[in-house]
Amino acid sequence: MNQQERDIMLAHTNLKAICGFVCITFLSSYALGHGGGGDIAIFETDGQVDVGFAVLDDDDITQIDFDPNDNVFQAVFTPLPVSPLAYPWEIGADEPGFDANEGALPDDAEITFNVESIRYWDGEGAVNFSPVSSVEGGYFPQAYNAESDGGFHEHPFFGFSDLTDDDEPIADGIYLTELTVSVEGLRKSNSFYLVGLIDEEVNSIYETEGLLAATEAAAALGEATQAYMDDPSVGAPMLGDVNFAYYAEAIQYAEAIPEPTAAATLAAMLVLAAWRRR
Repeated sequence: MNQQERDIMLAHTNLKAICGFVCITFLSSYALGHGGGGDIAIFETDGQVDVGFAVLDDDDITQIDFDPNDNVFQAVFTPLPVSPLAYPWEIGADEPGFDANEGALPDDAEITFNVESIRYWDGEGAVNFSPVSSVEGGYFPQAYNAESDGGFHEHPFFGFSDLTDDDEPIADGIYLTELTVSVEGLRKSNSFYLVGLIDEEVNSIYETEGLLAATEAAAALGEATQAYMDDPSVGAPMLGDVNFAYYAEAIQYAEAIPEPTAAATLAAMLVLAAWRRR
C-alpha cells in the first residue's frame, strides 16, 4: 500500500469516527421539553447559567424531580387585566416558574430573563414558524435577585401585548419564544424555548367565567397536551370541541431544535473532515 492509499484509508477512518461522534452529540443535545406540573430550573455549569426541568414538592421548596437536559417549556396563555403594577401584558401566564436549589446560584445575584426572538405559527397545515413583529413580550417584573443562600423561586408573568393600532385581539396560534437567562457573575445561558398557545376557547372562558376559571382550563389543557405527547393513545388534548393536537406538534417541533453547542460541534467536525480529506 503506497502513501496515497494509506492517507485515503486514514481519512475514511477519521470521517467514520467524526460522523459517529456528531450523531451521538446531536442525539444527546436536541431540545427536550416538559409541559405542565414543573418549573424551569436554574443552575450553574462551569461558570455559565444553565436551565433544566424541575418538579417541586407541594411546598415549592424541594426539587423532587430534576432533568438538566430539558430546554423546551410550554404555557397556555390567558387574557390578563392590564395594569402597570400587576399585568403589563394583555395575555400571559405565570407558569412555568423558575427555581434554583440552595447554593445553585451566586448569593444575592441579580437575575434577568431575556427575549431573543419571537416566532409565530397559526396552527394550520405543517408546522411553519415565522418571525413576528406585531407583538412585544417578556417577563414581568424584571429583575430579580437570588436569595442569600443562592436559591431562587419565583413565578414572573410572561406575556404579550399588541403593537398594532387596530384594537384587534392578539392572533390565535402558537408563539415560539427564544429566551436566555442572565445571572450576575455568570455567563449568559444558552437558549431555551417557551411554546405559548393563544386560543379563543381559553379567552371565552375568561370572558364568561373569569381569570381563575381560565387559568384552571389552561393548566388542564397543558397537562393533557403533555400526556398526549407522552402517550398518544390517551387521545388528543381537547378543550370544548377543539382538538389541540397541533399544539403538541408545535412543542415537538421546538424539541427538535438543536442546541448551539451541537450546531457548533457539527460545524467543527465538518471542517476537520474536510481538512483530513485534503
